[in-house]
This record gives sequence, structure tokens and C-alpha cells, in this order.
Amino acid sequence: MHHSNKPNYGCRPSAVSPMVAPAVQPIVCPPLCRYTDSYTHREVPYIQPLINVNRQHIVDVPKTYYEEINETVVVPPTVAPQPYPYGYGYGRR
Repeated sequence: MHHSNKPNYGCRPSAVSPMVAPAVQPIVCPPLCRYTDSYTHREVPYIQPLINVNRQHIVDVPKTYYEEINETVVVPPTVAPQPYPYGYGYGRR
């Protein structure tokens, strides 16, 4: 039986190969798995309904309409008309 201070980790001695000197026996360990991960995109359909709502807002805007009222006013003469102080062509006619 072989005793050693090193942990064994599931490794075992192999049979002696003719190429190796008889004084040294190789140790064969169980295979290690090395993984190389790759990822491929796969589309998953998501159905999202959209509702388009057209909204019309009523905004009150003032619009002015004018109502014309015609009046006839009689103005009695109070004072006799005065001649224009600066002659014709100046002031009101």
C-alpha cells in the first residue's frame, strides 16, 4: 500500500508503460470536464395590443359679434354759431 502526505483526489496509479522507467509509475486521474458555453438567440413572440385613441377637446374661445343700434338725436341750438376766430381753413368746418 502506498502512503503519501498529498491528497489523492481520485487519482490512481496506472499500469507500467514500456516507455517509462520502471522506478516511476505515472498516476492517471479521472477526466476533468471543460465546458465552453455559447448562446444562440431565439425569438419569443410577445403580442402587445396597442389602442390608438383620437381625442378631440372642446375649448371655448370668445368671438365678439357687434349689434349696431342707430339713434337720431335732435340737438336744439343753444347759442348762435360764432365765426371762426382764425378765418376759414383753421379748425372745424
